[in-house]
Amino acid sequence: SSITAFGINLEYNFGHIFKTDAPAFNPFISVGFEPFMFSAKGDLYRETDAYHYWSDGTIRDLAESAPNAVRNELLPRDWIFETDLRDEDFYGLGSYSQFSFAIPIEVGLDFNVSSRMKFRLGTSFHLTFTDVIDNVSWEGEGIVGDKANDYFMFTYIGLQFDLFSEPKTRTEELLFAELDDFDYLMFDDDDGDGVLNMSDECLGTPPGVAVDTLGCPLDFDADGVPDYLDREDSQAGAIVNAQGVELSEEELIALLATRDAVPRSDLDLYVTSSAEQKRMTLADLPEKFHVLDNDGDGYLSFDELLLSIDDFFDFQSFMDTDEVYQVINFFFVQ
Repeated sequence: SSITAFGINLEYNFGHIFKTDAPAFNPFISVGFEPFMFSAKGDLYRETDAYHYWSDGTIRDLAESAPNAVRNELLPRDWIFETDLRDEDFYGLGSYSQFSFAIPIEVGLDFNVSSRMKFRLGTSFHLTFTDVIDNVSWEGEGIVGDKANDYFMFTYIGLQFDLFSEPKTRTEELLFAELDDFDYLMFDDDDGDGVLNMSDECLGTPPGVAVDTLGCPLDFDADGVPDYLDREDSQAGAIVNAQGVELSEEELIALLATRDAVPRSDLDLYVTSSAEQKRMTLADLPEKFHVLDNDGDGYLSFDELLLSIDDFFDFQSFMDTDEVYQVINFFFVQ
C-alpha cells in the first residue's frame, strides 16, 4: 500500500534536562494528528500473464488444475504492483474510501553536530481510523481480518539544518548569559541626550542641548561654560564668570579681595582628597586596544565601546570573545 500523509505534531525534547545547544544529543517525543491517503496495490501479472501459484511453491503461467497444465512455464515475478486491489474487489469490500486520519506518535534522538546542524534518528508509530489499508477487513469475505483498525510504523534517519537564525544572535546569547543581575536603569537615558546613564558624566542636560560622547554639553571655546549658557566666545586661557564672559582686571582683583577662601584648617583635607582622584585612561589598557579610541581623547567612550562590540558581532573585529570581555571590564572601571 502506498501512503501519502501530512499533519502537525507537538514535540517535547526534555530541554530542562538536556541543553539544546550542548554538543551531544537530545531525546524527543511527539504526538500529532494527520490526514492521509492510501492505495492498496498487488503484483498479479507479469505483463499480460497472470500468476498461478502451484502446490510445489512455484509460480507458473497456467493454473495447476488447467487441462493443458502440462504446457505450463515458470513465471518469475516482476515486482511491479500494477493492480488496484479495491477495483478488483476480491473480498466484497466494495469501493471503500481511501482517505482517513491517524495519530502519529514519535520517539527518537537528535544528535547535535553543530549549532546549525543535527542528525535525527526516530521511530514513528501511526494509529489509524481505518481497517482497509491492506485491502483486508473483518467485514470482508474470503480472507478476513480482526476488528482492530490498521496501524503502520517506520524508522527513519534525517539531517536538519538551521538556515534562518543569524550567527550574531547565538553569539550574543553566549556573551551575555552571565548577566543575571542586569540593571536596566543603567541602560536608560533620563535626560534624553543620546548617552546612557551609565556613561553620562553630565546627567540632567536640558532637552535639545548638543552633547559630546560623555554626555556633557559642548564647550567650543573651552572656557568651562557650556555653549548653551555661554554669552560670548572667550580667548584661550581667559578667566570667565559663570556666564562665560571674560573678567576684567578690576573684576579679578575684586574676587581676590573676597574672603570666601578655604579655611586653613581644611586645607590639608582638600588637597589630599583632590590628589587621590585618579581616572584610568587607555594607558592602562594593552596597546592593541588603543585603536578603539576613535576620537583620540585617551578615553574609551560608550559609543566607542558599542562600535567595537558591533564590529565583533559583524565579524569585522580583530578581537576574540575573551578580549571583548577585557575591553568591557576596562570601560566600567575607567
